[in-house]
Amino acid sequence: MKKRFIRALATTLTAALLCALLPLMATASADITGDFTDLKFRARVYVLLEKPDTQPIYAGDVAGIEELWVGTRGIRSLAGLEHFTGLKILGCYANELTALPDLPAGLEELYCANNKLAALPARLPAGLTHLSVSGNLLTALPALPAGLQILWCGNNQLAALPKLPSALTRLYCENNRLRSLDVRGVPLEYLECTYNEMVGVTDIKGFVGKLSMLFDSDAFKFYPQNKGFWAPWEWWVQLVLEFVGFGWGWMRLLRLFWR
Repeated sequence: MKKRFIRALATTLTAALLCALLPLMATASADITGDFTDLKFRARVYVLLEKPDTQPIYAGDVAGIEELWVGTRGIRSLAGLEHFTGLKILGCYANELTALPDLPAGLEELYCANNKLAALPARLPAGLTHLSVSGNLLTALPALPAGLQILWCGNNQLAALPKLPSALTRLYCENNRLRSLDVRGVPLEYLECTYNEMVGVTDIKGFVGKLSMLFDSDAFKFYPQNKGFWAPWEWWVQLVLEFVGFGWGWMRLLRLFWR
């Protein structure tokens, strides 16, 4: 009686385990070749898998891949990216992308500069630490993940930035339409905000790190490059002192020759 009970229990557990595993096995063996609608993206996946393009691509082939580099390939769509469930790094820069699909939840680094993106996905992966979106057509950024450390968003059409995360250490936002920046409470070590619509460093609130900027407006031009945090009046004082010192030096020199 006891042996029969143990056998029945073992059979039941085995059946339950098989029922749980069968859907997973079916998913892993699903043919996803057709989901890669962009032929150039599909070709790159075949190269990555070291697989002949006459064979199908299965979900299990790409589920464990952690890095995907498909830059400068003329790709127009990343359809099929959803199958890269283990992806941590995606490099899709310098393509013809006009939109991004939903990104893998575990993504940590995204490099999609120099495309034709007019918008990013409304929700970025929570664990994202590096985000490069420079050289696109962006007019706004979505909410940034709390752990983001480096943001490249230059050469777009941004008139404002969303709230910057407290983990951010480097910000590159040159060549946009920004009129002001508020980085209070953000431990930035480096800020690049060259060629925006700000008229002076007073438009930047709370920055104390290394500064690289060039303000250019009809009213005022100010060109500090990596010299620290200068206020406009200090620049004018230095200019006057240099002019006085230069003029005084020339006068002394002329007196030596005209005695």
